[in-house]
Amino acid sequence: GGGGLVGGAGGLGGAGTDPLPPSLIYKLSEEYFSRPMLEPMASAWRDSEGVAYAPWSGPVDPHRRGHRIREIEAGIGRCKGLMAPKLREQVFSVETGSECLTSLAFHPYHPLLCVADARGFIKIFNHTDSTCINAFHVTNGASINDPRVLPTQVVFMRQLNELDGPMLLAGSSDGAVRVWRSYTLPSTQRMATALQAVTIHLPPAHGHPTAFEWSPARSHLFAAGGSHPEMVYCWDLQYEMCSNMIPMALGGTTAYVERIVLGHTDPNTLLTVCSDGSVRVFDVRNARQPAMLLQPFKQTPAGVVFEPNHRPGLVVAASEKGELRFLDMRMAAAASPGGSAAPQGGMGDPGAASCVVRTVQAHSKGGVSALVAHPHAPLMATGTTTQVVKVWTDQGDVVGAIRAQSSFLSHKMGPVSCLEFHPYALSLAAGGGDSVCTVYTVDNNPAAKGQGLVGPTSSSSVTGAVSGNSVLSSTSPSMAGPARHAPE
Repeated sequence: GGGGLVGGAGGLGGAGTDPLPPSLIYKLSEEYFSRPMLEPMASAWRDSEGVAYAPWSGPVDPHRRGHRIREIEAGIGRCKGLMAPKLREQVFSVETGSECLTSLAFHPYHPLLCVADARGFIKIFNHTDSTCINAFHVTNGASINDPRVLPTQVVFMRQLNELDGPMLLAGSSDGAVRVWRSYTLPSTQRMATALQAVTIHLPPAHGHPTAFEWSPARSHLFAAGGSHPEMVYCWDLQYEMCSNMIPMALGGTTAYVERIVLGHTDPNTLLTVCSDGSVRVFDVRNARQPAMLLQPFKQTPAGVVFEPNHRPGLVVAASEKGELRFLDMRMAAAASPGGSAAPQGGMGDPGAASCVVRTVQAHSKGGVSALVAHPHAPLMATGTTTQVVKVWTDQGDVVGAIRAQSSFLSHKMGPVSCLEFHPYALSLAAGGGDSVCTVYTVDNNPAAKGQGLVGPTSSSSVTGAVSGNSVLSSTSPSMAGPARHAPE
């Protein structure tokens, strides 16, 4: 009777009995235990025959790795060398075929854009010619036409392992995080790993929205939401285990995490944007209580970025009403005994006013839905539900604006819900409540001739007017002075 177990599909030996179903686990185990287990034979097998089973486990090509390092370093150098930014008109427009876009991610060194929609499908486009390279569902890698998928909204995407072979990390509203490899070729995607980063209610619609953030310096993933939105989970992806939990409870009150933000200068500093409108600053090494509490607005900010252009201690918050506030955490800590800022209720609070270094009325019509910052260039971008995208310097001066009122565009821009900068290029992708994703480029304007330079003492010039059919309002060297109000 034992012979029926070999192969996982044989019968039990008795007449008329049903055969056992095929077992993928048995097949994989059979392959695994047929390999050499002891060194040095095991290493020799992995470097020779093992590469055929798992190409990603082969030795890294040092020449290819060196070439990628040089490409990335050159891209970072170009981004840091941006001195006179000028927003170019719409460069590329990609028809994704999705009803609503929820997350975007650029490939680090190929002209590829990863687009995710509300149904959970991830599509890879060459944004230079709008060609769809690959498309699959985030849960199981199924094709677009496969009905056997569970709808889940992808809310977060990041590139991992950029030097050796990029992998795509995708976090979704079901609380799960999945890592995909070989996703840039048609129908070759393979799930490298998956974990349930946060627990959720069933059905997931009854829980709180999930929030994720990735720390490349520490290989840590931070997640919140689901059935315990008052907790931030810290996952070590190298060991695929939860290494820490950060509670949001403070003084007997509990706030729910809406967003998670990390800085660039110190990987141990974590910011959480909470449902009570507060921005709580934590040291992940000792995160039992926040080290600082900021209250940029009375309501929950529509977006928060931390340390744009690697400026230490700077927090930029955007309100849904269209206001940008620049806060210096060092000023808040100095104004509070013991180095921790007390809870601040708003601009009327002396402590809150002391750490606000600049306020900009970014969108007079309000409706701000997204705020992002470039990781290496002095650039930020805001998007609104009124179909407006604006690019800013890290000083709060406007570089340019894109509006959906041009007769040149064959497609009218929809409400913006997601923005993403290329990590090593001066490109910005915008998506939202329709099927079109647009890509824009920021140039280093040589015509500025030293005026409007981006720097610590910058007073970049702006123009917020739109004349005729132009969809672009870009930096004008003839108008000096900082921008406090950018009309729409």
